[in-house]
Amino acid sequence: MKVAVTATADTAERIRRALDVRGLEGVVLPCVVTRPRDEGALRRVRGLAATVDWIVVTSARAVRTLWPDGGMPPVPVAAVGPATAEAVAAAGGRVALVGTEGAASLLRRLEPEVGEATVLYPRPERTAADVETTLRAAGAEVIAATVYTTLPVPPPTEPVVDAVTFASPSAVLGWRRSRTLEGLVVAALGSTTAAAVKALGHPVDVVAETPSPERLVDSLVRHLEGRSPT
Repeated sequence: MKVAVTATADTAERIRRALDVRGLEGVVLPCVVTRPRDEGALRRVRGLAATVDWIVVTSARAVRTLWPDGGMPPVPVAAVGPATAEAVAAAGGRVALVGTEGAASLLRRLEPEVGEATVLYPRPERTAADVETTLRAAGAEVIAATVYTTLPVPPPTEPVVDAVTFASPSAVLGWRRSRTLEGLVVAALGSTTAAAVKALGHPVDVVAETPSPERLVDSLVRHLEGRSPT
């Protein structure tokens, strides 16, 4: 079975390797490109990071964009999932909380900790306001800083695949620019990405139990095994 991997290069390679281990053929068909903000803007965010009480990160890319060579300050970090927590640790950061079921579950655990705290939220451009709204409702002062832009791009129209994995809403939009979802098994990394698929009028077959590339593949394999004739 051929499975399309639509993420950017770093995440795509992890998904492809996990598929290979499980006996599936991962076909890398990038549907997104990312562009960091200018270095001056990133430098200002790095400076802010050393002054806050908490840092909330909902993507490993935000961490790698800000601290590609390490040097993340020793501020408590709330990471959306294991892959993001790994990026924080690799950058020298201090992981204090790790979500297991996406941003909503992370925020439920974080809310009691952030009353009257200052929280830095480095994010992609055009992201939903849910994280900021929830943190402010909990009493936090939120500094939301855009650190990169994610843009959808159409993938090649060949080869034909049997399933597709999405790690971001932008990848969903990119896919639809040159391909259809009809007849495919659709797997999403988290609830936000799944919502982007559903907004296009298509069902989602698989949502990763936790937002990591390996768990996405595990969930997809279990779904496929459940469909197999006995």
